[in-house]
Amino acid sequence: MKLSEYINSLQEFLNDNGDLDCFYACDDEGNGYQQVNYAGNLYYTMEPEAYRPEMYSDEDKEEYPDDEFTAVCVVN
Repeated sequence: MKLSEYINSLQEFLNDNGDLDCFYACDDEGNGYQQVNYAGNLYYTMEPEAYRPEMYSDEDKEEYPDDEFTAVCVVN
């Protein structure tokens, strides 16, 4: 999902349901929930289509050639 799609769906949810507290599921099966505490952050991955891609920060990225990375938005 692109960030613009995510924002549009959240805006529609906000319009329909009001300004609610935000939580996220700890895993795909909903075995736990925690409150969202941070806005999105810029990270990088070498495998954007992977089910659980490894993420790299700007500092981590310096160890590898830039052309191997795809920028992504990571939420909480």
